[in-house]
Amino acid sequence: MRTIFYRLSNQAIDCLQYIRELKELHVAVFFEKENINTMDTKGEVLITIMASLAQQESESISRNIKIGLQYRYQRGQVIVNTARFLGYDKDDDGNLVINPEQAKVVKRIFYECLTGKSAIEIARELTKEGLKNGIGRTKWHSSGIIKILRNEKYIGDALLQSKHPIARYIKIPS
Repeated sequence: MRTIFYRLSNQAIDCLQYIRELKELHVAVFFEKENINTMDTKGEVLITIMASLAQQESESISRNIKIGLQYRYQRGQVIVNTARFLGYDKDDDGNLVINPEQAKVVKRIFYECLTGKSAIEIARELTKEGLKNGIGRTKWHSSGIIKILRNEKYIGDALLQSKHPIARYIKIPS
């Protein structure tokens, strides 16, 4: 007998469906920690209870994370990953601060775009000059130039909860 452990699903209904499909194929699923075998008569009842509890816990954690983010946004605290965000660093308190050398590159990208150069032309020039991009490489791609030009943070805004119906902008250092 070969034992394979996987997380079947986040949703209780999906989990039960998968177990039933496997049971029809005469494949038993054994949950070692809980000592539940899906081929037992009590197995499906226990699986239903365990899957429901796991789903509730997952939904509760998700809600708590969303509430924490909303409180942070309301206080104006923005979390921006500066590891790939050209032109900004973080200070010891986690606040965004302008990186003057990188900011020159960002300003140049916007300026050259305004003067009519394409993203491909800008990328070629920056690569030729050996300037580093957001991930520290000297090879630039037009897609990276376009991402910088479309990123609202470069005009001093941060779009928060963009997948939420009440997305809002706040100002960041410029």
